[in-house]
Amino acid sequence: MSSDRIYWIKHKGKKILCVDYSNATAAEVLPVIEESRSLIVTLEKGSALQLVDVTNSDYDKKSWQAMRQAAKDTTPNTKAWAILGVEGAKKFLLKVAQMVTKGNIKDFTDLEEAKDWLVSLD
Repeated sequence: MSSDRIYWIKHKGKKILCVDYSNATAAEVLPVIEESRSLIVTLEKGSALQLVDVTNSDYDKKSWQAMRQAAKDTTPNTKAWAILGVEGAKKFLLKVAQMVTKGNIKDFTDLEEAKDWLVSLD
C-alpha cells in the first residue's frame, strides 16, 4: 500500500482496515478510493472489517460515482463498515451506500465505539 490513508490496525486482536478520507478534497479521495478497492477485492470473501473516516471530506459527482462503484466491487469481501464523520449531506449518501451494498454499514461519532463494534462482528 502506497497511501498513508490506507492502513491496518489491530483492535482486541482483530485486524481492521482503515481508510482515511478525512479533510480530503474530491480530487484527493479518488486515488484513495481506487487503492482501497484494489486491496479489498484481493481479500477473502466476507473478511474485511473496514473503518472509514469521511470527516470534513469533500466529494463531487466523479468521486461519488467512484465511491459507489468501489462499494459495489468490495461488498463481497467486506464483513462490515464503520463510518466516522457522517454529517449533513453525507447522511443521505450513507443511506444510498446502505441500499447499494446491502451491507452492514453503521455510522459512529466515537472511534473506540466504531472499532469495538467492528470486532464484535468477527
